[in-house]
Amino acid sequence: MTDTENQTGRDAAVSISSIEAPRVVPAARASWLMRLLVSLLLVLVVGLGFGAVWLWQRQVEASNQFAQLDERLDALTVVKDKIRVLESRQRETEADLSAQAASVNTLEATAAPLIARQVRLSSIALVTELNYLLRTASLALTLSRDVVLADQLLKEAVNLVGRENLPGLDALKEALKEDRARLTNHKGLDVSATYLSLASLAHWVTEQSTTTAAMSTSLKVTTESEEANQASSASNNSWQGLAERALERLASLVDFRKNQPPIRLGPSEGDAALLLQNQLLLLKTAQLALLERNQAVFDISMAQFEADAERFYSLAQGDPMILTMKSLRAIEIDIEPPVIDASLGAFERFRAKLEEDGR
Repeated sequence: MTDTENQTGRDAAVSISSIEAPRVVPAARASWLMRLLVSLLLVLVVGLGFGAVWLWQRQVEASNQFAQLDERLDALTVVKDKIRVLESRQRETEADLSAQAASVNTLEATAAPLIARQVRLSSIALVTELNYLLRTASLALTLSRDVVLADQLLKEAVNLVGRENLPGLDALKEALKEDRARLTNHKGLDVSATYLSLASLAHWVTEQSTTTAAMSTSLKVTTESEEANQASSASNNSWQGLAERALERLASLVDFRKNQPPIRLGPSEGDAALLLQNQLLLLKTAQLALLERNQAVFDISMAQFEADAERFYSLAQGDPMILTMKSLRAIEIDIEPPVIDASLGAFERFRAKLEEDGR
């Protein structure tokens, strides 16, 4: 045997001798480890069960959410379809509106000269009517001093201007309102009503003259008939007729009434015609004095007319004609009325501006 082989055998013997025998684990320690492992296993199983349940719930919720998302997507799809339809209609409507706008522009361009001409004609008509109303009102104030007529004319002018919306009318509106306020506050005379009152007196005088003439004719016929009867009775019985005539003559000469107004005899037929012409002339003079605002002539004419009426006509105390005469005697006709120069000036400026704009 060689040296190498001897060395190898010695090394093997040493390694075998160095291996220790296994140690024996006690039984109590092994059972504790087993219980620990079982507990960990149970905990692991329970955890896996809860995890599985939680995962299942999450999956169900995710499924519900996906279903809701699908429904929303479907609703969005429907909305998108409607939006597309609306956009299509909008485009069609915009096209129609563009076409209509083009037509309107064409019509406006065509109608612009006609509208300008119509406005011009309307302005001319307005100026003409205002000129008539204001000039007539001015003449009513200056010639006849009729404040009532002038106020009515200015009222119509205010209504006419109020319906228009032309530029430059504001100053005229204010001037008309101010002048009308002065006319309304003026305690003037209604010339038209006074003139008509004088005309009614003339008509009454004519009726009274006709009535008096008829009564005179009837009285004359009655007197002639009575005289004829008296003559016939006198021829039959001269002494009795003579006594009756003497008594009638005595009764006609003596008036036995006490505290009674005297008998007012009417004028004769010729005097009645003259009285009628005189009274009509007095009333016509009073009318002319009214128009000329001549207070002295008006008062004299009305005083003479009233005196003649009280002298020749039987009038009761409350007769309307007496009241009319008394009221006419009390009026003042020479009061100066206000003027409407502000309205006339504003109207002239408005007309000048229209003429300047129309050039």
